[in-house]
Amino acid sequence: MKITQEKFNMIRALFNKVDLESLIANGAPDDTYEQQIEELLERIEIVDKEQIQDIILTIFLEAFGYDPENNRYDFLPKLSSDIYRVLILDEFKAIDKITIYYNNPSYTEHDYSEEICIDGKKEEITYTRAWDSVRKLSNLFYIPHFASSFIDEYSLLFQYFGEDDFIYKDNEPYVEINVFFDDNTANRMVRMYNRHGIPQEWMEFIDDLGTLMYSFGMFGDLFREEIYNRGVLDGEYIFLSVVFNHYGKEYYYLTTDDRIEVGDMVIVPVGDEMEEKICRVTKKEYFKPNHVPMPIDKVKSIIALCDRNDIDM
Repeated sequence: MKITQEKFNMIRALFNKVDLESLIANGAPDDTYEQQIEELLERIEIVDKEQIQDIILTIFLEAFGYDPENNRYDFLPKLSSDIYRVLILDEFKAIDKITIYYNNPSYTEHDYSEEICIDGKKEEITYTRAWDSVRKLSNLFYIPHFASSFIDEYSLLFQYFGEDDFIYKDNEPYVEINVFFDDNTANRMVRMYNRHGIPQEWMEFIDDLGTLMYSFGMFGDLFREEIYNRGVLDGEYIFLSVVFNHYGKEYYYLTTDDRIEVGDMVIVPVGDEMEEKICRVTKKEYFKPNHVPMPIDKVKSIIALCDRNDIDM
């Protein structure tokens, strides 16, 4: 596909920014990115994130002996998503500030919320937790050049956050995101705070931001993976890891009940006799059919979620 020289340069900058040391160590000269980008553009039939990532994998395999099991290539999902945004966007604006407001309506006793403001001009990051209209805890981080650099790193994510509209559901957590550009315009987005509302790259963004604040122990729901990384998508399987005692081995079971969470007690069939036993859920994961950890026909399904009041702990 044909693109402008400006977009080509942006994609080349994305390649230069990620960790390609292992490619170079395996014999790839450090001036080959332009050739690889040209090959990528030639192979793109439709602008789709998954197709772009698949093409990059193929190019790396052909050119550098790419090993998909090598975790040094974990930058590929973000690289692919950033390239996708470069290709679909007609206009790019410099971002001055980003605000993120989190609210969980299920907290009926208090009007609890969290807010983060990343101000590139002031080089400040402010994190505020509010339990009601009076009680608030706010922390200000001032690190020269960090806030603006952080905005630059994730600029493409916030240039185009995705097209899904906000669908309100009672008592479900949501985020309101405001992006302020240097031309005095702004973009407002309101999304459910789960996998249906936020893009995949959110996990890397929020983890990077949380790393900055880790030593201060200032974590709330906004950084809890069990909240934003939940919600089974069409075509996915829900795998539960369970244990039968505190120090026991983990076993996989399938479920279609997305209400089940880590820590819940469930009833499962065991052995050839399908004896019913109670166990505790230690992990909950979502997998597409071609990425399941073991064959579906080899995994038993849970029978029911236990009522904690009926369990003798």
